[in-house]
Amino acid sequence: MYDVVKNAQENDLFLGMTSQCIDGRVRMTVYESGRDLLELGITPLENMTPETSLVKAMWALGNSKDIDQVSH
Repeated sequence: MYDVVKNAQENDLFLGMTSQCIDGRVRMTVYESGRDLLELGITPLENMTPETSLVKAMWALGNSKDIDQVSH
């Protein structure tokens, strides 16, 4: 999995982490694997649902091609 993340970053792709829980929140610092993903540059999307994060990413990418601007 980490190789896929590294490859995505080498190709300037945005990667975000969401929760599948309806009332859930992403807490990537709780477990070692989450901390590893943070170090690799995964952006925690807090309490956004996967559907909401997809729509927001599509809007952001439609308005900017700058990966740094899109990921913040």
